[in-house]
Amino acid sequence: TVDTGSDGLVRIKTEGVERLRITNNGNIGVGNFSSINPARKVHLHEASASTAIYATFTNGSTGSAANNGFTLGIDSSEHAIFNNYSNTDIITICNGSERLRIKSDGRVLIANTLGLGGATSNPSDLLHAQSTSGEGVIKLIGATDAKVRVQAMNGDSYIQFGDASSDQAAAFQYDHGTDFLIFKHGSSSNRFTIDASGRAFFGVNPQGRLCRMHISGDNFPTVTAGGSRVPLIVSNQDADYGLQL
Repeated sequence: TVDTGSDGLVRIKTEGVERLRITNNGNIGVGNFSSINPARKVHLHEASASTAIYATFTNGSTGSAANNGFTLGIDSSEHAIFNNYSNTDIITICNGSERLRIKSDGRVLIANTLGLGGATSNPSDLLHAQSTSGEGVIKLIGATDAKVRVQAMNGDSYIQFGDASSDQAAAFQYDHGTDFLIFKHGSSSNRFTIDASGRAFFGVNPQGRLCRMHISGDNFPTVTAGGSRVPLIVSNQDADYGLQL
């Protein structure tokens, strides 16, 4: 340990090489600080260019090798590295509450660990966000256009709607094989379809598709006027039927 008393520095050396430096304002530098002073309360520095430098945290359960525990730092390409070598979660806590969790399998939980229908720390989706009370809102603002893109590499694209009992209560589906846009009730029942030419079809399995709008199905509801079963009604709010087909 060397403290000359003239420059306000305490230096710790091994084999004549400085390994640690403490400045007169309490900053601590670990590494090669022969030509600079630490800029933060704890500062790790590697003097050679394009050289990785890390801080590692381990305990008796993680192991103590270089590929154990939790590591943060920069690699030789100057990328910031945040590495949990253990098969455990990474958790971010703010104001005493968990705000972000990255599961060991890569899934991400935002805000808390509540899942569909109750508490869970293991939801099934890659990205899970849920508010503890009130509305759950995700906002996207673009300087020009704002887009949400759903892209399926080998299958169809879906936007699904869920409730307290099911995460597939209804859905929009784009069938990439037929270029059909489909509205579903539940996970499989088609209710409304628009085909690639712009024709619209109401019903579970409309046949023919020879016109711009096709209504097909069985067991149409009984209407008051005439007691008949019809697929299309035009009326006012007083149930005065102007058109029945």
